[in-house]
Amino acid sequence: MAAADVTGKALPSFDGVTWDPFAQKLLLTGEFGGGGASGGVYAATATYPSTVVDVSGALGKGGYESAQNDSAGNIYLVEDTGGSTGSTYPSSRQPNSFVFRYVPKVAGDLAYGKLQALQILDAGGAPITFHADNKDLDIRNDGVKAMYTYGVSLKTKWVTVHDTATDGNAAFNANAAAKAKGATPLKRPENGMFRPNNKFDQFVFTVTGDTNANTAVGADYGLTVVEGASPAAYRFAMFILSTEAQRILAGYGFGAPNL
Repeated sequence: MAAADVTGKALPSFDGVTWDPFAQKLLLTGEFGGGGASGGVYAATATYPSTVVDVSGALGKGGYESAQNDSAGNIYLVEDTGGSTGSTYPSSRQPNSFVFRYVPKVAGDLAYGKLQALQILDAGGAPITFHADNKDLDIRNDGVKAMYTYGVSLKTKWVTVHDTATDGNAAFNANAAAKAKGATPLKRPENGMFRPNNKFDQFVFTVTGDTNANTAVGADYGLTVVEGASPAAYRFAMFILSTEAQRILAGYGFGAPNL
């Protein structure tokens, strides 16, 4: 469709593509070689040759894996940016990614609007946030464990991390903005999708988690079953944590904390 954007800059490799019916554009997302401020979102016309525009002045720059629209024209983005290893837990990584929602000023507007990030509250109502000076705290704490405990429901809210009305339209680091506003870091979310119930009220995503077999945190910090999932999903999750399944996984090189 195109090899460069409207400024002549060569286009990077993309991770995801989705059609925005409000903007009538293809949204191209990618980590672009390292995640964080390296990645972003481009909007492309469905023509040949395509007109491609970098929209990071409104949606920010981040290790964006994918994008999805809801019925109101908001755009949900999942970020896949790896974190640093801990001191006490050198085989585990600090959560360093966020789930975002772009709320356009008018549905379909990719230049003016608010970028928000998901904030998850612990059982006591305090936000689970990023701690630059304490990686181990973010790797292993009760709030993070609760997020991955079956049957536990935690309250959430969206915090605005950038508003073009007050912050302008220059490209910005969405990851850094989310940390500054107290959003909740996650371990490399992927594959964000709305549950197909026609109401756009449940957004589901997976997390990569630790990829080191020697991780110190194990399944208690990385297995989630969505509220309202079928009984079969619960049974499958419980099987994954069973000794039998752990032996199978260990045979394929996965960490097996329950053996």
